[in-house]
Amino acid sequence: MLRYCANGEWRWFDAEGAAVITAEIGAYMRSMLLYNIDIVNHVDDGMRKTRREYQHVLMPLVYGKAKPMFDEAFSVFKPAAPTIPGAL
Repeated sequence: MLRYCANGEWRWFDAEGAAVITAEIGAYMRSMLLYNIDIVNHVDDGMRKTRREYQHVLMPLVYGKAKPMFDEAFSVFKPAAPTIPGAL
C-alpha cells in the first residue's frame, strides 16, 4: 500500500509494514499517478466542452422531432469514430 510518511515522502509498504520500494521509485510512481490524473482531468474538460458545443452549436441546427441528447448521440458516434479517417 502507498503511504505518506512523516518525513514528507510517499513509500510503498507490504502487509507487515516493511518498506518495499525506494523513495525514488515511489516518487516516480507518484508522478505517474499525478500525470494520469491530469490526463483524466483534461479529458473531462474536453468532454464538458464537447457537450456544451453539442448543445449550443449543433442542436440548434437539428430540425424535426428527433433530437437526441448528447449521451445518446455520443454512444453511437464513439465506436464509429476510429473508422472515419480510413474512410476519407
